Amino acid sequence: MGKPTDLVQGTLDLSILKTVALQPMHGWGSHNASSRFQKKCCKSIRARCIRLTRDGAKYLRQQRAQWSWLSLAIDLVLNTT
Repeated sequence: MGKPTDLVQGTLDLSILKTVALQPMHGWGSHNASSRFQKKCCKSIRARCIRLTRDGAKYLRQQRAQWSWLSLAIDLVLNTT
């Protein structure tokens, strides 16, 4: 069996974007998010506080759709008898 981190590889971006989409972030959280996505997906709105951009919201929608499809496909395979 692979490492547990193999299972969630690629989901970090989706998790960070969803968190920023809920409300602007500040402090440590916004530093990590802005360093991962730069100015395309997140925008500073004041010192060390960021919000999602239109591109970020679009990217989040695309990633959520892909995640939904992937998780449904895996669930179907695992529950096939």
